[in-house]
Amino acid sequence: MTEPKEVSTVIEIECQGCSEANSIDVQRIIPCKKCAKPINGKRYKLAPLGLIPFLFGVASYDILDRTVFSEDRYPLEVEYSMVDACINSDQRPLSRQRYAEKQSLCLCAVGKTIEDYSYSNFRRNQQEFPERLRSSLTECT
Repeated sequence: MTEPKEVSTVIEIECQGCSEANSIDVQRIIPCKKCAKPINGKRYKLAPLGLIPFLFGVASYDILDRTVFSEDRYPLEVEYSMVDACINSDQRPLSRQRYAEKQSLCLCAVGKTIEDYSYSNFRRNQQEFPERLRSSLTECT
């Protein structure tokens, strides 16, 4: 079994009053409380390593929340009224099967249209929206 070496560590400390560099030589072996092995000159783990992923998650959510989730989203009432107007555009009674087909088609078309045409564009020029919805309807069929 090898004997532990005494580790000499020189620490440079700058005086805050006069900015003079001071060298302090620490020649003491610091043993572990449990196994009594020297712990001088070793690297130690930081306790809160789980904090890094947490902070990354918080920062990512904040960025996504400001850019993707809320920045230019259509209000739910507007989305609903678009789908409803699309389904009930011909104002005739529909069979359940035809209603379900038309609902699926309209959901697809409105979804594609609002992906391509932001809510701020919609507020500025609502007349362009029906044209875009018609082109989306042909893509969804």
